[in-house]
Amino acid sequence: MLYAKTLDKQPKFTDYPVQIYKGPTAILDMNDADARLFRTRLSEGLKQKPDYAGEYVAVGWGCCAMCFSLTLISKRTGKILKVFGGETGEN
Repeated sequence: MLYAKTLDKQPKFTDYPVQIYKGPTAILDMNDADARLFRTRLSEGLKQKPDYAGEYVAVGWGCCAMCFSLTLISKRTGKILKVFGGETGEN
């Protein structure tokens, strides 16, 4: 938010309207190694409504005791964005 403080007017969500994708849900694109590795969780996530940028579903899963991974999947294409994850606290 440091950048936003330098602006004359701070951005708002209403400044960036999106249209919610309402077409058919694509199947998970299995060309990605992460999609193949986490296919069950990601396929289940595609059943949810879009919750980011009008067409993406945020899907997360635990990867060990103090770890959490997250990705965004396009309901339109079935492609995932980069999987993000890491430790959530002290060991």
